[in-house]
Amino acid sequence: MVPITISTSEDPNQAKLKILMDKPEMNVVLKNVKPDQWVKARAGIISTVEVLKVMEAFVNEPNYTVWSDLSCNLGILSTLLSHTDFYEEIQEFVKDVFSPIGERLGWDPKPGEGHLDALLRGLVLGKLGKAGHKATLEEARRRFKDHVYLTVLKHGDGTTLDIMLKLHKQADMQEEKNRIERVLGATLSPELIQKVLTFALSEEVRPQDTVSVIGGVAGGSKQGRKAAWKFIKDNWEELYNRYQGGFLISRLIKAFFESHPAPSAERTIQQCCENIMLNAAWLKRDAESIQQYLLQRKASPPSVISDCSSGCLGIGDPEIVGVSARLVRA
Repeated sequence: MVPITISTSEDPNQAKLKILMDKPEMNVVLKNVKPDQWVKARAGIISTVEVLKVMEAFVNEPNYTVWSDLSCNLGILSTLLSHTDFYEEIQEFVKDVFSPIGERLGWDPKPGEGHLDALLRGLVLGKLGKAGHKATLEEARRRFKDHVYLTVLKHGDGTTLDIMLKLHKQADMQEEKNRIERVLGATLSPELIQKVLTFALSEEVRPQDTVSVIGGVAGGSKQGRKAAWKFIKDNWEELYNRYQGGFLISRLIKAFFESHPAPSAERTIQQCCENIMLNAAWLKRDAESIQQYLLQRKASPPSVISDCSSGCLGIGDPEIVGVSARLVRA
């Protein structure tokens, strides 16, 4: 039996549930847990537009964890909208939300800063660069180091990629190699995307890190997702033999596995398909209202954005019956 203690981000020091896991799999339910606004938007409980409006109020928020959540959630939404004709509008929204904190942080450390400030700076500058923020791109090209790798690659060319691959080969620390591997997929050129995918299976990349390279391509752009999917299908036998159920199954499509059985990955495939259906329903339900909001905002940008504390997203959250989860013992 395995003792399990479950807590939530609302009160990480307080155990919400303690159980003994006496079988390989079991379902648990956490009662009286408040979901965040983003979860409720994805579930259709509230409109995504309402969450976007709240996000705009975080311009003076100094907390790294809050910005990390904002970055993650806006990244999910950007991916969801990447095939729409208003994708550029959501990127403008990202730039508007992250620009004020980016200007305050700047590029260089300040006296008295802690490690969370450094993490926040890298997060914000990376987000602005990926969204195409002009001033960030210009400074990133000038500096070309550390957290600007992704920014430079996304807006660079073949020479830029060659420099990055050379830096990867010359890096003494595996941590630096991994950092470069994770951002190689940011390149937008179809030819360079193929070069990165080929590199992923080369001897230059450790087998356990191949996933990060291919995942970076799939998450870098819509053309990257198509190329990564084709690459996976073309190299399916080698990838499946390498990773069995642990590979990037969450990015794959059910129909492919009907003709290419992967028993050890069955549960992961099922979860992937559920996510696909959830995202499809989310897009169908909220796409029009999101587009209208972003276009209206573009036509009449707010002159003043109100402040919001870290708890803003939780204001007025009704308690729900519970949150369910499945535990799987390794």
